[in-house]
Amino acid sequence: MIRRRAGRVLVRDPAGAVLLCHATDGGDAGWWFTPGGGTDEGETPVDAAMRELAEETGIEVDLDGPPALHRRARFTFLGRPTEQVESFWHVVLDRRPTVAAVHLEDYEVAALDEWRWCRPADLATLSDPLFPGCLADLLAVIDVDGVPEVPWVEEHLDTRPGSTPTRRRPRQVRNLPPWTGRAWTT
Repeated sequence: MIRRRAGRVLVRDPAGAVLLCHATDGGDAGWWFTPGGGTDEGETPVDAAMRELAEETGIEVDLDGPPALHRRARFTFLGRPTEQVESFWHVVLDRRPTVAAVHLEDYEVAALDEWRWCRPADLATLSDPLFPGCLADLLAVIDVDGVPEVPWVEEHLDTRPGSTPTRRRPRQVRNLPPWTGRAWTT
């Protein structure tokens, strides 16, 4: 099993729409997710989030402050079982830019098939599953109260078809899996 850390970005336009990507894994099933990806050697999740966003979309941002969400998930991608711990940062742009990939890996070129700006109210109507599953609820809280001081947590460890992620507001700090070397809030 591949185990990795990742950084992702909840990119919003001035009207509040969030940028999503659609991908498929060689089959009929697809899914929606936010831009970002795995850390490179010696890279922090926030650095990975900024680098991946720029590579995948051409959008460059400086992320500061705490992440809004931590997500731990197990999934299979390109036939490889993976456990990933992701941290998500929130940013609102001053304009809606055109999305243009600057650098994609070959597997990304094959898997990524659409970028879309989506209003939070429309997240529930997407044709395929959305990850993170708590995105609409989290964006609603951010729109009223700002980014939470203590990041939300989502876990999606059941890889059976039809399983849903557990999501909850944090209550206490606990350790991440030992291979990540960090603590997160639950």
